[in-house]
Amino acid sequence: MLKYTFPMLALIACGDSGTTSTGDSTTTTTAPTTTTTDPGATTFTGPTTITSVNVSCDGTTWNWDSTTEGWTDGISNLGNAWETGSSPGWNDEHTLPAIDFDPLKYWEVQQRSLASGAASPEMDVSTLFACGVHDVDPTMTFSVRVYDEAGALADCWVWGEDVAGVIDGSNRPNLNGDPTSPYELAGCTDANLF
Repeated sequence: MLKYTFPMLALIACGDSGTTSTGDSTTTTTAPTTTTTDPGATTFTGPTTITSVNVSCDGTTWNWDSTTEGWTDGISNLGNAWETGSSPGWNDEHTLPAIDFDPLKYWEVQQRSLASGAASPEMDVSTLFACGVHDVDPTMTFSVRVYDEAGALADCWVWGEDVAGVIDGSNRPNLNGDPTSPYELAGCTDANLF
């Protein structure tokens, strides 16, 4: 199985519990676990940047995960997959919604799971790309684009078989249509270099 993984931030979970006593009964409560930084820290105000990406296939499901420093708008983030090493090649585009975040905006996690090998792929539900085929054959190129809280492109990574072709537009198979705002890909970072 081919698994693309790039650097990941360490995440720390913190929680507390308390016991209260009222007359003849004692109640123990556990506060919800929250992931955070130093409670006295200030809110992160830097630019939103990608810190890690991971695209893998577990046999039946493609799993996309990305982590950012700073928050995104939570709904506009995009993952694209291109079959750049085959002609004609297929392509997919799916949103990567925020699923977890630091309350002080120091990080956010985006994720999407897709059914593998669908005959009629559906955005955000399934993909034509099959586990055991496209994840083991080095013909794929991927990108993740994240958008800041105002909805502007904040960062973009491309990795895989033909990064240069996806960035410059010379090899973006479009049997499934062009990606959203393809001009944004020209400013992406080559994540194969990490």
